[in-house]
Amino acid sequence: MKILLLLIVLIPCFLSCKPKNKNNYLALLKGDWKQDTANLNHEEFRSIFCFEDSLCSFKSNFEYSQFVIKDDTILAEPLGTDFVKKFFKILQLSPDSLKLKIVAGFKDNGDTLLFTKLKVKNSITPDEICYRELSRFPMNPDIHLKIDNSGNFFYYGQYKDSEEKGYKGVLTESIYNQLLAKVQQVPLDSLKALSGWYSHHTSGLGISFKIGDKYLTSVFTHYSRQPDEIYLLLNYFDELNKRIKLQSDTSINENYFSSLPPFKTMNAGFDSLKYRYQRKSSEESGRFIQIMKNELGKIKDKELRDLKKQEIELAERANQY
Repeated sequence: MKILLLLIVLIPCFLSCKPKNKNNYLALLKGDWKQDTANLNHEEFRSIFCFEDSLCSFKSNFEYSQFVIKDDTILAEPLGTDFVKKFFKILQLSPDSLKLKIVAGFKDNGDTLLFTKLKVKNSITPDEICYRELSRFPMNPDIHLKIDNSGNFFYYGQYKDSEEKGYKGVLTESIYNQLLAKVQQVPLDSLKALSGWYSHHTSGLGISFKIGDKYLTSVFTHYSRQPDEIYLLLNYFDELNKRIKLQSDTSINENYFSSLPPFKTMNAGFDSLKYRYQRKSSEESGRFIQIMKNELGKIKDKELRDLKKQEIELAERANQY
């Protein structure tokens, strides 16, 4: 009798961890999963895996793959520049945790990866979502993007290798809901108005949520520390261009976006980050010049002293600009 009761208790638990068919696997897989910090030494991955109905993303460059589930194995075929098929064996799967074994397609075949599912961290449904990217490279155009709560999509930038110009489109209900789910995973209390400093070495990024008559805006750079959920959302913006049909619209241009309140705030933020960088560079140059002056006092050879003086003079001139 005790054995029978034990089986009655254990069987449902076993079934919940080991679904029997691909439909059960898919229902539990769908969503965004964050790697356990102990597994972050895998350079081929990023820290978040995304699974949708038939698409998944796990590469560091956020490219998506077509995937199917066969028995307990995920077979992923990349759609972008990576042409190597990937295979993962599902070792454990529950609503909150995922354990995969790398079967093929990577350097570390045979290793296991542990994940926890990203949770909803806010309940906002923004009236508008705005995004701005100030590119660090002249050959890469800047990006301006706005999405309203009806799914209307306004975009200025490159589209399918075309020239930089304005476009309009509409998100399907399914795509909008996926976008909203990623927005609601963002820990809003961790967003800062300004973070980092902008230079020619990094891109400036800005995101803004309109909630009622207020805007929650954050401006930062690629090298500043932001929650993984933010980069997941920003890279999904890039994916949207591949999933919806855009029509050219000459009324959508830089002037259109620069007149909108969140973009005015973001542009001002970029200027502040540039000033931070210039000030920091000046402070570091001043410290370096002082070090050289201290070294000058220790040099006894006249010729070497004259060379050091010239070096200091050049550094002081450069620091004035």
